[in-house]
Amino acid sequence: MSISMQSILPQKNTPEFEAFLSPARAQAQIWKTLIGVVVIGGWYLLTSLLLLMLFLAAGFDMATTEAGVTRFTPAFLGMALATLAVLPLCLIPLVKLLHRRSFVSLIGPHGFLKAPYLAAAFLVFLLTMIGFLIDMLIGDPVRAQSLGTVALWAVPILVLLVLQTAAEELVFRGYLLQQLAARFDNRLIWWVLPSLLFGAMHYSPSSFGQNAWIAVAIATLMGLVLSDITIRSGNLSAAMGVHFANNVFAIFILSLPGELSGLSLYHLNVDMTDPDAVRRALLTSFCVLLGIYAVYLAVLRWRRG
Repeated sequence: MSISMQSILPQKNTPEFEAFLSPARAQAQIWKTLIGVVVIGGWYLLTSLLLLMLFLAAGFDMATTEAGVTRFTPAFLGMALATLAVLPLCLIPLVKLLHRRSFVSLIGPHGFLKAPYLAAAFLVFLLTMIGFLIDMLIGDPVRAQSLGTVALWAVPILVLLVLQTAAEELVFRGYLLQQLAARFDNRLIWWVLPSLLFGAMHYSPSSFGQNAWIAVAIATLMGLVLSDITIRSGNLSAAMGVHFANNVFAIFILSLPGELSGLSLYHLNVDMTDPDAVRRALLTSFCVLLGIYAVYLAVLRWRRG
């Protein structure tokens, strides 16, 4: 039986997805969703400013300069994660007052599910560690941080990572995906648009210079994958696990030098002042992620066939 790729892409009319978005149907007016987006954005900007002032008042150094090279500190990383981790404090009253539904409904009909979260996190972390070992053999990662410093910050950063990744899933794959899918039938609106917004949030010219849009493309593709997982499972738990494991690897093990690399044990051996070198590294990451998603869709097609 022939199955088109179009039919393999996420579908709206499945029992799992219908159950996931049904709590949003009664209050899916677009004006309410737009108000919600403005409120969430305003909350994020306000808390970013307040936390920056708090960290500076507490005496934390956000960055250091050595030999003309700026290196962001673990404290800056903690502050950046905290600004996202507190997003649920805005979402809880928002969905209750504006959309007349419970906060838990953003996760799915059965609430948080531990088994899919742990299974997804374990699988992704295993695959990324295999990739890291290959890179250690054929590449040349640069040691960037001591084990002592990583151990000192590990517990608070891990807690913040759990909260930060869950918060981003609740906003982009929970709130936005549900509200838009309950209102519109076009896949470009309820699947692609939230992923584009997720990608835009990762725009960072200070880290990637003129290649910042490639980083946005990587984050957008990641958003499409996480949305796909959510749509097919009808729950955020697995996507939360994937997101958490991916960020743990990037934060603690291997990353490009940048704003959020203050705790990475290793950095990719890339001169961040060389646009061509940065572009090659980012395009490699994009192709790897695209290949993983292609394999994922091929497996789904094989199973359905």
